[in-house]
Amino acid sequence: MCQRTMKHCVLSPALVFVVLARGYCQQAASWREFNVSEGFPESSFRSVTIAESGAILAVGSSSSRLCLFDGYEAKSIPLPEGAARVYQSPAGQLWTLTAQSFWTMKDEEWKPYPLPDLAAAPSASQIPLCPVRLNVVLCLLPDRLVECSAEDPASLRVQTLRTAAGANIGRFSSMVIGLEDELWVLGERGLARIPGPRRNLSASSEWREFIPPESLHLQHLQHPQPDENGITLVADSSEDGRSLVVRFDGEQWRAQAFRAAHFSFAWRGPDNSCWAASSNQLFHGDGADLAVDSELSPRQYYDVSVDWRGTFWLATSVGLVRYTPGLWRPGPAGGAISVALQSLANCGFWPELPGQIARFDMDPTRTTAVTPAQSVTLLKPIGLLKDGRVCCATLPTKDSNQRNRLESFDGTNFQMLPIFVPEPAAASTLSCLLATQSGDLWLAGDFGTACLHGRWTVFLASGSGAPEGVCHLVELPAGQIWGASREKIWSFDGKNWSLVRAGFHHLNAMLCARDGSVWVGEDSGLARFIKGHWIENDVEEGLDHGSIRALCEDQLGNIWAAASNSVSLYHPEADSDPPRTFITSMSDKERRIPEDGMISIKFGGRDKWNGTSRRRLLYSYRLDTGEWSPFADTENVSFSDLPAGKHYFQVRAMDRAGNIDPDPADLDFAMVLPWYKESRLVLIACAGAAAAGFFAFLAYRRHRELALSYAQVEKQVAERTRELEMANQELLQSQKMRALGTLAAGIAHDFNNILSIVKGSAQIIEDNLGDPEKIRTRADRIKTVVNQGSAVVQAMLGFSRGSDEILEDCEINPVVDNTLKLLGDRFLREVELRFDRTPTLPRVRASQSLVQQILLNFIFNAAESMNGRKRVIITTSQAGLLPARMALSPATAPAYVAVEVRDFGCGIAPEHMPRVFEPFFTTKALSTRRGTGLGLSIVYELAKKMEAGLALESSVGQGSVFSLYLPVHPESGTRATN
Repeated sequence: MCQRTMKHCVLSPALVFVVLARGYCQQAASWREFNVSEGFPESSFRSVTIAESGAILAVGSSSSRLCLFDGYEAKSIPLPEGAARVYQSPAGQLWTLTAQSFWTMKDEEWKPYPLPDLAAAPSASQIPLCPVRLNVVLCLLPDRLVECSAEDPASLRVQTLRTAAGANIGRFSSMVIGLEDELWVLGERGLARIPGPRRNLSASSEWREFIPPESLHLQHLQHPQPDENGITLVADSSEDGRSLVVRFDGEQWRAQAFRAAHFSFAWRGPDNSCWAASSNQLFHGDGADLAVDSELSPRQYYDVSVDWRGTFWLATSVGLVRYTPGLWRPGPAGGAISVALQSLANCGFWPELPGQIARFDMDPTRTTAVTPAQSVTLLKPIGLLKDGRVCCATLPTKDSNQRNRLESFDGTNFQMLPIFVPEPAAASTLSCLLATQSGDLWLAGDFGTACLHGRWTVFLASGSGAPEGVCHLVELPAGQIWGASREKIWSFDGKNWSLVRAGFHHLNAMLCARDGSVWVGEDSGLARFIKGHWIENDVEEGLDHGSIRALCEDQLGNIWAAASNSVSLYHPEADSDPPRTFITSMSDKERRIPEDGMISIKFGGRDKWNGTSRRRLLYSYRLDTGEWSPFADTENVSFSDLPAGKHYFQVRAMDRAGNIDPDPADLDFAMVLPWYKESRLVLIACAGAAAAGFFAFLAYRRHRELALSYAQVEKQVAERTRELEMANQELLQSQKMRALGTLAAGIAHDFNNILSIVKGSAQIIEDNLGDPEKIRTRADRIKTVVNQGSAVVQAMLGFSRGSDEILEDCEINPVVDNTLKLLGDRFLREVELRFDRTPTLPRVRASQSLVQQILLNFIFNAAESMNGRKRVIITTSQAGLLPARMALSPATAPAYVAVEVRDFGCGIAPEHMPRVFEPFFTTKALSTRRGTGLGLSIVYELAKKMEAGLALESSVGQGSVFSLYLPVHPESGTRATN
């Protein structure tokens, strides 16, 4: 081991870094202004609130309108008269306050809830609200803290949580939500803290008070602003009336007076610096002193709202102003670093104190500078070895014939490396060294580049395609090697070198970060290569003026950049929201481009909160399914000579933080050719013409054939129609006869009984010719039974007539009686039949025989559906409304007469009910009582003929109800007397 000294120490930017002396630097990139030019309804705002969703709620000064701004678009919403501030709950519900009422937004309309206690408050704008959950809000009145619930739409429920009389902090004035969702209440004499979560606050919640010491002489405490380390507020001194900035860190109170200004607000910024605002000035400092901030133009300051991350909004007379630090911020500094290190940006030389090597550390107290003993050997740090040691190249003096050698430096001692430097690198000026993850070693210098992989492979600068003047080497995660000169970057894929990008303005540093991105520092700023895209950062992203001379990544993965007189730290979290892209709308005519025409598409975008200004957004586009173009700052593109047909265009925006719009804007358009140039269209037209001629001939021929056969077809149709009608009539009559046959079996026994009575009476008369009284009695008996038989015969004759009946006014109860007479005693002995009649029913227009046939079908079906004891109930009634589900709807009428036939049999399955009136459908096909499936279909046709209705209700295992609805016509609506 030997110790060496560098007479001139040339330091690689990748090895050492500059740390400036502590100082304050304000950057214009931190401010964003929003007014009418940004689409806002007006440019003056009296209040601003940051919602938990991140949206901004601003109330205009000259109109009762709310501006709801989500970072991309500003939406204007009308406000109730007198509303000065709007709040938003975690669920997105809007709340505001006027002189005597709460207002909440429901269904896009403001709903008031009167609260008489508001009238005692000096001003509604001074009463703070705190939404805690849906329809529930906290309200801080001067004398108490209340919870107001609007869960009941009719009224507002109010519950007192704490009174000022029971607290030591005096009358209440303000409340805010802390970072842990706790509630801070400010009174005349101090603060009170209620632990969160706020949705669970109640009258029994812990109440802890913090009273400032009397030695601070504080009065009129107002406008608390919580942050990570405490609460900042403003107050007045009770001694001299000066305005004070008060700080409470959770344990101790501090108060400071700055200048003669009267502060309206005070708060802490993202870098823990102190901010304050008066009515017309803005102040900023490190806490020990406040200076007037001159970055903004003169204006009036009305309100401030601070985000927990340090971002804050100002409501001013010329618009809303947002302050957030840029992507690049001044790095931490300390006095432990020699001023000589600041000359690193001066081409890497240390002219003030030659002979030093500096080791950079995140903690400035551990950053060291080493000055070895004086010697004649020149050492130049050119890179880091895999074990973290610095590799230095030793150059012989002009009078020496020694070769270039490599030595390592571990922070204390130098040691010769057993690496032989190949020709011509041995006699050239070496610029950098790279130790790869695979163990290879790369050297670069005036001669070109060389790689040690078992043996040296040299790529001479004069060789074809090899890089020239390489001064920086980095390894990408995929194993590619990038080499950079002052103006170009090349890539080595393991076999050949290829150009990546040219046109840099004096490239000074290059770094490959752990995330795979490549950072390049040049005289014009900083460039970043990530995911195949180049992004440039400069002053608008927070970098200081001047070129970037050095880059470094610390142990935590933070990126540092050194300029000529400053050090900046990269903060990617400052802008994590992607921009939105839009395409200028085009009419349908503009989207149909003629042959040899050109289409020009204009597009644009907007980054959230204008983190990247519109003019600095980058855009990438593609046509149809092609590749995305490289991101560029162009806002329009033109296409010509496109193939005919539809095309699909997409474009997406990227901000300077590398965020890409995940939802690209799209546009479809078509290139239209003249019809005569469309070969496909011409072929189709010719084929169509030929086909039209051919089919015209066929049509003419067919027309002649049809004309000849039309008469014959018409005659056959008429004949088939008559046959069909006759078959239908025969079918109906056959069903009648079938029913009569069923009746005859039951009535034959009745007629036999009648004849027996007649025969017996005749014999008695013969035997008693001399007894006139007995003869008269038996004659009356014969007349009675003959009349009964005659009634049965008449009913059967009426039923057996043809179905072509004329509708006439009739009473329904006698029709039912006549139908029951057809059943006979035998049927009535087998079936228990009950007739429940309504005494007076209106007359209906119907055919008695058709009604009888329908009822007989219903009765026979009911009897056949039951086994054992059979019971059937017939009911007549008047119905004003029809059932919801009808098998057949009757004609429209003011009222209906209903005849229901109810059985208590097996019922009908739900899947069969829609089909019971279909022809040939029967559920008795496999039973001993095989049916034809025509009975109920004939019922359907008969009811349809009378314009009557049919309904069916059935439950499996409980029975069925078949109903006939006969319309009551106005001219036949006179009620009949039973």
